Amino acid sequence: PYPAIGMLTFGKTGRVVVSVAIDFTMLGGAVVFLILAAQNMHSVVQENSGHEIAFCYWLIIVLAILWPLTLPGTPKDFKYIGIGAMTATSTAIIILLILMGLDSKTHG
Repeated sequence: PYPAIGMLTFGKTGRVVVSVAIDFTMLGGAVVFLILAAQNMHSVVQENSGHEIAFCYWLIIVLAILWPLTLPGTPKDFKYIGIGAMTATSTAIIILLILMGLDSKTHG
């Protein structure tokens, strides 16, 4: 709706300016999350396995994993992604609850 508002307000130029601003905002947000995910993976693997994989390679690995998930064109194509996200979240909650229970026995 924002490009339409820009079109009504400033014509074709307004629509283009608003569309470019939205595109840069979305790209900037995606890049921040990509860098955050790569930093997390770099830290976790380095601390737990002792293997050193350069951060720039983690960016490529995370991008290769996440990019195909962005390809579906319409919301009806996102059905399986939603199911996967729900399963991953439920699994993480169960694991956290189990670990909290074990930790409370250890640290009272």
